[in-house]
Amino acid sequence: MNALTPILDEHTVSLEPFVVAGVFDSTAVHVARVIAQHSKGLDASVLLGIALAVRATQYGHTCIIPAEVHKSVVLDNANLPDAVALPWPEPGNWVKQLANSPAVYNLETDDTNDGRPLVWDGKRLYLERYWRFERDVAENLQVRAEADSGVVAKSAALDEILTPLFDDVSQRAAAEMALTCRLAVICGGPGTGKTTTMAGLVRAVHEVRTNNGLPIKIALAAPTGKAARRMTEAVHAALDGLAPDLVATTLHKLLGSRPRLKNSRDRFAPLPHDMVIIDETSMVALPMFARLLEAVRENATFVVLGDPGQLQSIEAGSVLAEIIGSPTNRTDSAPLHANIAELTRNFRNARDATDGRLSRIPELANAIRDGQTEAAIEILRASTSTDNEIEWIDSNDDAGLTRLREDVTAAATDILQNALSITNDPTQRDPQLRALVKLSADLKVLCATRYGTFGTYAWTKNIEEKLGVYGGDRWYLGRPIIVTVNDPSTRLLNGDVGVVVESGSRRTGAFIEGTEVRELARAKLSNIDTWWAMTIHKSQGSEFKHVVVSLPSAESPSLTRELLYTAVTRAREKVTVVGSEESIRAAISNPAARASGLGELIWG
Repeated sequence: MNALTPILDEHTVSLEPFVVAGVFDSTAVHVARVIAQHSKGLDASVLLGIALAVRATQYGHTCIIPAEVHKSVVLDNANLPDAVALPWPEPGNWVKQLANSPAVYNLETDDTNDGRPLVWDGKRLYLERYWRFERDVAENLQVRAEADSGVVAKSAALDEILTPLFDDVSQRAAAEMALTCRLAVICGGPGTGKTTTMAGLVRAVHEVRTNNGLPIKIALAAPTGKAARRMTEAVHAALDGLAPDLVATTLHKLLGSRPRLKNSRDRFAPLPHDMVIIDETSMVALPMFARLLEAVRENATFVVLGDPGQLQSIEAGSVLAEIIGSPTNRTDSAPLHANIAELTRNFRNARDATDGRLSRIPELANAIRDGQTEAAIEILRASTSTDNEIEWIDSNDDAGLTRLREDVTAAATDILQNALSITNDPTQRDPQLRALVKLSADLKVLCATRYGTFGTYAWTKNIEEKLGVYGGDRWYLGRPIIVTVNDPSTRLLNGDVGVVVESGSRRTGAFIEGTEVRELARAKLSNIDTWWAMTIHKSQGSEFKHVVVSLPSAESPSLTRELLYTAVTRAREKVTVVGSEESIRAAISNPAARASGLGELIWG
């Protein structure tokens, strides 16, 4: 026990083996204690279920499945090799205790819930509000899917608008669905044209509005400020200055989220928009998605875009993946099948534009996404150190690692040298700064973790030591920086990147915002970090010319299929995978399966 160990009392003493093993934090124990105090005589197995249901939401799950929960618990305790060693209840008796507990609303036997804090659906145990989130999302989506109209009806006039906007048939079909239905889910991997489709859709709405005089009001939103900014830039490029006031915002701003207060937008004060378009939906957690759907008017169109293969939200739920389902359950009779458009043709990495043939990067990414371990390993084995697209360096290959570190250092040296050559001539400075910031994003090391031999801290230290700047002035010229917190005072968003340069006699941070080059004094840049390397989680939504994917040992719990897929798909021209065969196999064979019932509610 230590100062951080949750305090147990007579209500929660039965949790002691799990607390000692590090399964529960103070929050889980506190919630279990409060419920036990209000529901006298709870069985120890029910108390364990309560604490696990709380813990589940902290690890991305929305519920627990008693017979399987021990498989999802990873212990950071050298004295306990795995969670199987803990005193788990016998599954059959555990289910009976949960189903009949006075603290649990049993959907199979109880007519109504009289305020009980947990829900049992016959297979899963939920905290009541997470069960409600799933139920509300499934019902809302199904109602929208059954609606027989969108912002405009199918017509020859609509065909005339859409045809010149889209070269790709699937993108055009997705845009038409979004215009003529109340629900549109547009999904696909990187480079398949989701952003192009979204931008063309907005352009089409503008044309419809102009031609028919319809007052169609659009809202654009994304989970993060950085994603919202990219969304705005894509739409403005498509509209070519026709709607300069159309700006994407974050989901929190769209809903009017306020600390410790109710959102200003909900079912009683819905959003005024006729069409709400959400980008990067894979990053949206279940609670946020439920609140968002609640705030979109019933007669408005709801459009979501994203890649279900990418890393899921940090909070609970895997909403996009469950909405999309799988080809086996998306039958013609399924409720949402006509509202989902999958974009499959890859434009970003096409090796030969004349035949659309994919480069090997999407081949590798698809093998990882589909769990085809042997195919992925074969693609990696076929790579060489001179390969222009894919390279694999085993973590035990000292010569290969030395050569890679030299290449990474050479790229870093190039950035520092270019920073030294920035002129103060105003006619040349902006283009030079723009080129420098772009250069800083050409090669990026993406790591599964911050710590360890192959984490972000080790890579950054190695680069800075080779550059001769480690341990010295943190504001050295050419230092690539990344913003870590949204800052309204500077208009910088979490994830924005720049480079330290010299302006006269002072050091500044140079950033690119749309067409604008901005330089900010170091006194205004307190929430930044060095950007030679970054975590794969942080890289979502970005792309780089050359990506170095740095993996930990096979035993690391951070290794998942979605993590490796996300990292590989950040590469535009080349990806270098650093890791043992065991680590790669461990990642691909470990899909980040989250306990949830949303998919079953939607698809049956």
